[in-house]
Amino acid sequence: VAAEQNIAATLAEAPLDAVRRAFTFEATERRVLAALKDRVLADGEMIDLDWVERVIGERRTGHWIGGPGRSDPEAQALGRSYDAIQAAVQLFKLHAEHRGRFAFDSGPELLDAYRKGLFQFDRVYRDFQTAAAAIRGQGWNLLKDLGDAVERLYDQGFLQPLGVEWSRLLDEGFLDVWTDEACPAQSKFYAQVIGPMLARSDRKRAFVIISDAFRYEAAVELTEKINRQDRREAEVSPMLGVVPSYTSLGMAALLPHETLGFDDRGEVLADGRSTAGLAGRNRQLESVGGMACQASELIQMKVDEA
Repeated sequence: VAAEQNIAATLAEAPLDAVRRAFTFEATERRVLAALKDRVLADGEMIDLDWVERVIGERRTGHWIGGPGRSDPEAQALGRSYDAIQAAVQLFKLHAEHRGRFAFDSGPELLDAYRKGLFQFDRVYRDFQTAAAAIRGQGWNLLKDLGDAVERLYDQGFLQPLGVEWSRLLDEGFLDVWTDEACPAQSKFYAQVIGPMLARSDRKRAFVIISDAFRYEAAVELTEKINRQDRREAEVSPMLGVVPSYTSLGMAALLPHETLGFDDRGEVLADGRSTAGLAGRNRQLESVGGMACQASELIQMKVDEA
């Protein structure tokens, strides 16, 4: 019927308010998306986030996105399009809230601001890009101009001003001090986190999962997901990384140790011993009755062995 009646052409110029509550044809969904995207671009930071979320909530109840049996790629792409628009609006609102407020008196003050709210910039940008990637997989250009606006705002409205301020604080002395009372040093991880945990536990056992370059904002989201499950409890807290920040030094800093150093070849040493590879980490962990293994090995183990 939609093809016979050329519904898409009929809706091509329809205003959002005229089609907002129409659900019969899939072409309506595309028109709502296009009109909503245009409204977001036109109003920018002035758009009402609650209103956008209400419109998107209404659309998600319709057949073409959330109805029974609608798990095909087309339905998924429509749903992800709404996800992308919602994330873009959240980014615009964050920018409006923080514009001109990227000035801090100290490194710890900037870190505290990031931990308490600025991380949301990174999170909603990631949400937008994840949704947009799913849409591109369908060969759609529906949100290309919105994507350009998001990229521009994230770079010029967040990364650049925050990066300039961070560099200034480093140059003016924070790099020389490199301490923050609210952010314990990464090199104190075992002494301040794992050691006390083992001391409190009758089982004397703790599992540490290391994911290289796991972003703080992603850790916040993971914490929220864990806490939504029954009988699960998680919390997130940051630590101040080692400088220079690279994998082999960061991995060594997480191990139990008294001293960290380098040999003549630049290999990282903990208490004078090499920490290179799984064998090196195992040697260091033996001092506290621990061991290291790859995730792929752990998955293959029987429960008692693990």
